[in-house]
Amino acid sequence: MGNAVSGYAQEWSPFTLQDKPGIRIGQNINFQTNTLPANFVKEVWQSNHLTHQIKTAALNNLQTLDNLAKLENKTTLQFTHPLKDSSFIFSTRITNQQFGEMSFSKTTFQLAFFGNSTSIGQKVPLDFHYRDMALQTMQLGLHYKGKKHIAGIELGPVSGSYMFDFELNDGYIYTQEDLSGIEAGGEAIATWSDSTGKRDLWSGTGISAAIYYGYKSKDHQFYIMLDDFGLINFQNNDISDQTDSTWNYSGVNYNIFEQDEVIFNINQDSVQQWTNLKKAGNKRYMLPSALRFGLKQQFENRKFFLNILGKYHLYSFARPELKIIPGWTLNQTWEIMASMSHGGYSSLNAGLHIKSKFENGWHLAIGSNNLAGMWFNNHPAAMDVYLTICKY
Repeated sequence: MGNAVSGYAQEWSPFTLQDKPGIRIGQNINFQTNTLPANFVKEVWQSNHLTHQIKTAALNNLQTLDNLAKLENKTTLQFTHPLKDSSFIFSTRITNQQFGEMSFSKTTFQLAFFGNSTSIGQKVPLDFHYRDMALQTMQLGLHYKGKKHIAGIELGPVSGSYMFDFELNDGYIYTQEDLSGIEAGGEAIATWSDSTGKRDLWSGTGISAAIYYGYKSKDHQFYIMLDDFGLINFQNNDISDQTDSTWNYSGVNYNIFEQDEVIFNINQDSVQQWTNLKKAGNKRYMLPSALRFGLKQQFENRKFFLNILGKYHLYSFARPELKIIPGWTLNQTWEIMASMSHGGYSSLNAGLHIKSKFENGWHLAIGSNNLAGMWFNNHPAAMDVYLTICKY
């Protein structure tokens, strides 16, 4: 017990490798935001009416920029097998992941939920970025496990079944003081892996890899890892468009005598028309990845321990992340830990984790890193539950 540095953060740790055949199954459902209050997110999730009070409280809690949100559903299956008469272990890791992330400005939220009535005669800046993807990966790994040093590499193909990316940069909206018209502009970029909406396996193909090194002594563990670094390419139905435009809207003319005739008074000065979406060809995307490290210190006959985990996200909206996880080994069967975390897609949060070991070699871990985001209505929302089952 107590040999997993980061098994309670829904992330695989190299120190969980065993010198005998094993299987690991993990499921994680994770929603996080660094600013939106939990009561606001609950009302939206349940499709309830949003009162002015709830919307105002949410608006006041936002940052000017970089308000983040993430929704992830991830399933992992891993097999490990030691090579005969050696210190090497072979592994196969299969992952199915649905991942969505969003970044938006405070003024974008205000326009979406309050309209433009409070900004008459003002030029309101807008910034928004949304990305959604569905990925399946299989990585084959070779690991060295010595008495003090561990190292390994995993490499394999990636199947992308869906990708949608929309970004609005330097956008704005201006409502004329006499209410005679609305002007909007900005640079918008949209990419869509399949405009038909299909989510077929191997619609996109790519490759991903992980590489790590670790060191351990009697009471210490340390590792550093580049995790899930790779790219994916969508070819068949991939479409993309980019425009830097200004739109002017001055109302609707409706002819009561010719009821089929409706004229929208919109003037557009655009470098590229949105209606002319084009094939993007071989469009490549870097996969969300991370540089991770883990530290562990054992205390008092190895009953108490402290884990410190760090994560620097690459090719995603998330900020650097830090977790501090003290734990207590109750006996040969049970282990309990608390966690404190900050960064990533969330704000300051707390969690609880429980691990059990059974006589027949089965291990069970269950917990959450974001209890504060689920329990307190005014705290930034977070919902995080994971379950891991291992057999060695």
